[in-house]
Amino acid sequence: MTHDEVKQKLVVVLMKIQTNSGLPCPKLDGSVKPVGQLEKFNSKVWPAATGMLSAELKFEIDDDINIFCSKDGTVGYTIDEVTDLICKLAADTKAFKKKEPTQ
Repeated sequence: MTHDEVKQKLVVVLMKIQTNSGLPCPKLDGSVKPVGQLEKFNSKVWPAATGMLSAELKFEIDDDINIFCSKDGTVGYTIDEVTDLICKLAADTKAFKKKEPTQ
């Protein structure tokens, strides 16, 4: 999965969430911070967005990871930063799986 593919799927998920909620959705480029810039995109919506993205990417993102903010919740990430984080998680997972013994 490439950086562009992840970013494209993330944008689609964010658009779906806003549209399904009947909320406006600005043009989503890499500099947009979903938390703070998308109306009502908050801690109640993040898990659903993460689950939807996980399904789109066919890659499991752990429930305890908030991909949209820093651990302490004070810094919201841009779409590009979220994309980078997901790509890193995917690479780390692949590396981990390669290290497991084969049977």
